[in-house]
Amino acid sequence: MKPVATSPALGEITVFYTGTGDTTYPKSSTPPTSAGTYGVSIDIAAGTDSPAVNGLALGTFTINKIAPTYTLPAPTATYGDLLATVTLPAGWTWEDANGVGKPGANTFKATFTPSDTKNFKTLNSIDVTVTVAKKPITVKADNQSKLFGADDPALTYTVAPALVDGDKLTGSLTYVGSEIGAYDIVQSVPFSNPNYDIRFKPGTMTIAVATPTQDVINQIKALPLPVTSTGDVDQVVQATTGLTALGTTARAQMPQTMLEALVLAQIQAGAVNHSTPAGRASDPNLPWNVKLSMSQVASSDSRAQAFAAQLNKDTELLALFDVGFTDILTGKTWEPSTGQYVTITLTDLNLTNTRGLAVTHQAADGMTETLSATVNGTTVQFTGSSFSLYGLTVAAGAPPVVTATAPDLTSTKGFTLPTMQQTEMIIGAAFLLLVGLTIIMVVVRRREDFEAQLEYQAEGRRA
Repeated sequence: MKPVATSPALGEITVFYTGTGDTTYPKSSTPPTSAGTYGVSIDIAAGTDSPAVNGLALGTFTINKIAPTYTLPAPTATYGDLLATVTLPAGWTWEDANGVGKPGANTFKATFTPSDTKNFKTLNSIDVTVTVAKKPITVKADNQSKLFGADDPALTYTVAPALVDGDKLTGSLTYVGSEIGAYDIVQSVPFSNPNYDIRFKPGTMTIAVATPTQDVINQIKALPLPVTSTGDVDQVVQATTGLTALGTTARAQMPQTMLEALVLAQIQAGAVNHSTPAGRASDPNLPWNVKLSMSQVASSDSRAQAFAAQLNKDTELLALFDVGFTDILTGKTWEPSTGQYVTITLTDLNLTNTRGLAVTHQAADGMTETLSATVNGTTVQFTGSSFSLYGLTVAAGAPPVVTATAPDLTSTKGFTLPTMQQTEMIIGAAFLLLVGLTIIMVVVRRREDFEAQLEYQAEGRRA
């Protein structure tokens, strides 16, 4: 019989693992758990009938990396941002540097790198959604200014922060106002762009005038209303002189409201200029800037004596007044234009026991003329077209020329109406009185004209 072969009795076998290639793992009997490539070897202890064997290589094996788990980020951004500025959690990076796109939800590729890169894979091209908000901006209307009456400047605006390159806004600006002052520049069509959250701030349009014009405006605004004194009139003169001195352009900048205010002040100044303590002047066409001067000439004055010497023998001088006008804007003497007449009223006169009161005027050539006059209480009123010396004269033997306000015959309160017979008697007496007065006036006028003619002829012979 052949002998039966038997396996040798081996000693204890120990398995060892060692990292190979890029894997570092010292020889160990502990099985590796990290990703990598490992060599496997065994050591066999000596048996009863076998020797010990050490480092018997059996081969290699690989532990592969696995995909990590992750939480998908939910970043936010603002229109106009770049992805590089959008923050991601640790381990995440964007795969491009583009902008975040228009407002809304936009998806971009990202890479996730786990913290344990030895055992876990880095994941690429992961879709990450970015929520993009509208970009907040402020549109500020630029402040503008212009001279009154000038064309409007272009209404512009400033955007902050700046728009994204290539973007534009729709909208327009306007303001409402035309007089001197400051007005808000506002949106006539609201500014809009779907990518922006827009806040608007108004600007200011300032309408001003050139310095000379503004000076006159300030003078007009400072005028006292009503104008009641010569000091007030002086301020009106100052404003008027300033307005007159403005050039065409500066004058065109004067607001109509200021011109109207000055005209009102001039009208009130005229009422002051046309009155004196001794009387007043009136005429619809009498300029406001014409100042009346009226003073009584003393009887001892040579002018009064010369004036009295020219009167008829039957006429005596009761009072003499020097009446004239001065243009306070030029300082020159003013006289009415041809065909213009001014009514003069002498006031607060003592007319007690005067008879045949009349007004005599000494013209510039020295000749005298008798004017039609109305006497009412303590006032005497007459109309003239040239002004110098005016005398109140009385004619001896003439009846008083005094008029009074007629009674109101339409009312019977405290008054008994005359009978028809009494009325006829009153009318008859009045008619006879009127005829008598007319005859006297005609005689006096013809005598004065005759004497004036003689004097004129005598002067001609002397010449």
